[in-house]
Amino acid sequence: MLQCDGSATLNDAARVSRHRAGCHAHGRSKLVDALKSGDARAIKPLLIYTQLLAIEAESKALRESHNERLARRILQSSALIAALWKWVDETRPCVEPRSTLGTALTYLSNQRERLELFLQNGSIAMTNNAVERELRTHVLNRKTWMFCGNEENARRTAAALTVIRTCRLLGVDVRAYLRTMLARLLGGERDGSKLWPENFVSAPAEQTAAKK
Repeated sequence: MLQCDGSATLNDAARVSRHRAGCHAHGRSKLVDALKSGDARAIKPLLIYTQLLAIEAESKALRESHNERLARRILQSSALIAALWKWVDETRPCVEPRSTLGTALTYLSNQRERLELFLQNGSIAMTNNAVERELRTHVLNRKTWMFCGNEENARRTAAALTVIRTCRLLGVDVRAYLRTMLARLLGGERDGSKLWPENFVSAPAEQTAAKK
């Protein structure tokens, strides 16, 4: 599963995954641009998005599992998404395609199938904002990554940064994790289920060592 915006530059990356989920934040931002340009017709879908985002926020606050979040979406969000598509279908024929609102409608229409995937899988986020924020950090520091040496080293650096950030997102102590996993790898461990950050539980002694 790959989640990203609808940019054509990501089509090659999308080919390595079975499914490509869309980002509602990108669709919403184009509606915001339309409203800023003075087109009040964008108000209705933006109000729908306000309700959808509130549902996601409540699910996050309750720390719901993927299955619980999916059940909530089916019960509460599916009708709102249906209302959004109804508005898109009714409004698009009356809007100049090259206008700001027309651009937003074209994006939503083209991404419709991808934007509906979050109603089928609770592990899919409604937006890609978390990843976008993470990318911003590395873009700002891009001069640091210019001197990896070669493409192979660049891939290794990207893998290391991915592991570190995954630990932080899961609330796992990065130093304790790296210390333990490196020891296990050197010891011959090859069972991936015992190596991933989501399955890591550090021993008290490892936690103490990590803090030092």
